[in-house]
Amino acid sequence: MNPRSTITLSRLAGGCVLAGSLIGPVTHAADGMPAASTATATASVADACSLLTAAEVSAVLKVPVEAGRRPVADDASTCNWRESGKPEGPARNVMLIVIDAKRFDIEKSPGANRGAQPTIESGVGDEAYFHKALRFPPNLNVRAGNVYLHLMARTQMPRPGEREYVTTDADRNADLELARTILEKLHR
Repeated sequence: MNPRSTITLSRLAGGCVLAGSLIGPVTHAADGMPAASTATATASVADACSLLTAAEVSAVLKVPVEAGRRPVADDASTCNWRESGKPEGPARNVMLIVIDAKRFDIEKSPGANRGAQPTIESGVGDEAYFHKALRFPPNLNVRAGNVYLHLMARTQMPRPGEREYVTTDADRNADLELARTILEKLHR
């Protein structure tokens, strides 16, 4: 049996969790310390970059992308896949962040969505919604059991001189497709 065929989460000594054969840190507070209560701490997968391949992202964005990389080297919760051959800055890309239950719930509130209700999505995970934060494009948050994901796929280049990125149906569909790809892997 493949050790990744189930997504069993269990607490281990030293603040780590076991997710299939992946070991990773528990969610940490902004100060870098473990979350105050283990009851509210959400187990995270070991490395966001392990959840998608460059080929999977390329197929959805319809452009070649570089291998996923962490924007902050020692933060395994975040991974970015960028369009190949583009200089730093705007490019087609996917950002995946493994978040905790608290952030998932906060971003559902109208205050976190410019006063608007988030757009609920069905058919992906146990719960999913698109949320819009100030100056950021809408992004998809998904809950599947104790796993919480935050996805932002950009299928087009930002328009020069625009203050805000205009999200298209292609972006939303890419977010949903990539979320389903991740969840399928986690539930094998």
